[in-house]
Amino acid sequence: MIHFDKVVPTTSPTAVALGCFDGIHLAHRQVIDAVMNCVDEGLMPAMFTFADYANKGVSKRIYTQQEKLNELEKLGIELVYCVPFPEVCLMSASDFVTDVLKNSLNAKKVFCGFNYKFGRGGNADVATLKYLCEKEDIEVIVIPEVTMDGVTVSSSEIRRLLDEGDIRTAAKMLNKPFALFGEVVHGNALGRKMGIPTINVGTDATKLLPKYGVYAANVYLSDNETPLKAALNIGMRPTVGGENPTVEAFIIDAGGDYYGKQVKVELVEYIREEKKFATLQDLQFAIESDIEKIRNIKE
Repeated sequence: MIHFDKVVPTTSPTAVALGCFDGIHLAHRQVIDAVMNCVDEGLMPAMFTFADYANKGVSKRIYTQQEKLNELEKLGIELVYCVPFPEVCLMSASDFVTDVLKNSLNAKKVFCGFNYKFGRGGNADVATLKYLCEKEDIEVIVIPEVTMDGVTVSSSEIRRLLDEGDIRTAAKMLNKPFALFGEVVHGNALGRKMGIPTINVGTDATKLLPKYGVYAANVYLSDNETPLKAALNIGMRPTVGGENPTVEAFIIDAGGDYYGKQVKVELVEYIREEKKFATLQDLQFAIESDIEKIRNIKE
């Protein structure tokens, strides 16, 4: 996959997906699938997206930029323009179509969701996109709204679900479990002192963290594709006076030295809210109870 972080010309005729694509959820996948169907027409599957979501008022992402690029490559997108939003935010709708889609991306077809906005101030909609593209001989295909149980599938809805700890519904909209990625780093070894050693996962600062609390999770180590069941705590660790949010997992029925390993942590189910306990012994009892609940969870 070729990745540009600025607008540069390509000579290959393209079919282009337009949008932010944070999370690459079910609705996003319909746009991408439609783009991939153009390969037989001799069009390179491409995407024009953003490296930041300032236009959405979003600072934390469902997918980090690298996660998004990795997923797009798996789905078959061959050319990705992932540009800083300020690079194009002041362009008029007409200039975006002519200078970016036609002259730079060599677009023959463009695909977007039903609520796509573009141009200076985000004032142009899909009707405007169709009108402007028709003058440049670019076909526009708009993917209709995708719903689940009467709710529109969207990145904002998935963020809301994660904020409420509704991991299972979020996973359905994402078409895969919500996951955190990072390197196992050193913590304060408090869990080890209680006989419940945890791994501390250093996550990307741009990654959205779901509702603080305890989760059932599956941990994948960099050298092992077999999931390891775990009790995961995300939050401030109020019992021990934590100052910054942490991601800590106790891997059930497994042990070892995991420092420095890259891990993927898939969230399965929300267990309980984070709580400040009166003593470390009370905290230990609660964690042991969490572990027993998680052992019995069926995925």
